[in-house]
Amino acid sequence: MKKIKDPIVLGVVAGLAGNIIKNIGNEISILLGFSKITYAEIAGGIYMKKKATRTPLGKAIGYLGDNAIGGALGIGFVYVLKATGKDHAIMKGVGYSHLAWTALLGGINKVGISSFQPPDTKTVLSSYINHTLFGLTVAVTATTFGDKDLFPQEDIQVNKAGYFNYPRSRGLRFLRKDKAINTDIDEQIAPNEH
Repeated sequence: MKKIKDPIVLGVVAGLAGNIIKNIGNEISILLGFSKITYAEIAGGIYMKKKATRTPLGKAIGYLGDNAIGGALGIGFVYVLKATGKDHAIMKGVGYSHLAWTALLGGINKVGISSFQPPDTKTVLSSYINHTLFGLTVAVTATTFGDKDLFPQEDIQVNKAGYFNYPRSRGLRFLRKDKAINTDIDEQIAPNEH
């Protein structure tokens, strides 16, 4: 299978995949009576009043807005993996989605960005679970479909001289706790200290 090499494209794909699963979870929560609001309504409420979000065009705008947020979050997550590696990707995805849940939904509620707000604690808990599903899906999608060269090939290690040894594919320098040293050699020798 051909892998995605572009981090922006991979992020959008991963974010949209996560958003599909999040919205399926939301629809199931509504059918079971745990949730009383859709993410499309919350996202649509950023752009229009509550009444307008329930029209066919308002719903479409809400889904577009929700998917735009999901794609943007996916891009951010791919860059997290680029910086930290894809080890423990599921934990990173869940943590990232919980941060997004706190910042976006919590912020939307407190600042009043959207005309919709979750009406009860069951809806809020359902939202937390759905965002957890989002994080899991984004992590699995990004690590499954992302080209191996997008992510560090090895864990960051400390070599014998006390320098942090980053993988060459990331184009980073060897770093010491207090300064960066430009080098192209694999074995780093500590500079003489005066």
